[in-house]
Amino acid sequence: MAKTILQEVTPTHDEIAAQAYEIYLREGSVPGRDLDNWLKAEAELRARSNGNGNGNGNGNANGNGSLYAEAPTQNPRGTAPRRAAKR
Repeated sequence: MAKTILQEVTPTHDEIAAQAYEIYLREGSVPGRDLDNWLKAEAELRARSNGNGNGNGNGNANGNGSLYAEAPTQNPRGTAPRRAAKR
């Protein structure tokens, strides 16, 4: 059985900066998200260069831009949302 060796390609600083700026523009130019945009740019570029991207600019096949599973969001009180009563 042949082994497949995957070599991770690291994007350059300039490539990440350009992609982070594209994300900044794409997501509405929200200030204060520099680190989030940078990390997302790194993930998108690595996914594309390793053949894992789907070509939509979001980095991974499920289109959320993250290579990691996201934790479910909670409401501000930290409790599960209530369901509406059936009528």
